[in-house]
Amino acid sequence: YQLPNIDRTIYTENHDTAENSRDKRIPNAISEATEDKYLIFSLRRSLLASTILLTSPGIPLLLQGQELFERAPYYFRVPPITTWNNILHHHSIHTYYRILIRLRSRDSPALCSPFVRVHHLNEGRKVISYCRFVNRNNNNNNNNNNNNNNNNNNN
Repeated sequence: YQLPNIDRTIYTENHDTAENSRDKRIPNAISEATEDKYLIFSLRRSLLASTILLTSPGIPLLLQGQELFERAPYYFRVPPITTWNNILHHHSIHTYYRILIRLRSRDSPALCSPFVRVHHLNEGRKVISYCRFVNRNNNNNNNNNNNNNNNNNNN
């Protein structure tokens, strides 16, 4: 049995969207300006998108350099160049991604489960609050059903 919301690939950008969006990566699509205040705005929005991506059900896909706040255009037919110096300038961003990936991969069973509950949604203010959880009741019910079936078979 496969659960449909965890066996799909989810992304905020991929090699098709980055190349076909007028050569814009997510940070540039948010703001092409290079002044600090716009870079900070773009950074915050990019991290928000990645946080939602990495805490949502599904298999997350990160485009090369996304974890380094890469802004350089991505061309699929030309080998991509990752600006590794970005790790020096954006070390905290890279660390943020590492923590989210670690939480998702081994430290938080809820982030590996298919279950999500939206607690609050306000489209007018663009606010959403959701919770990922492990459905322990379902496992207990299945175990109880199996035990009942075994008991019935023994009678």
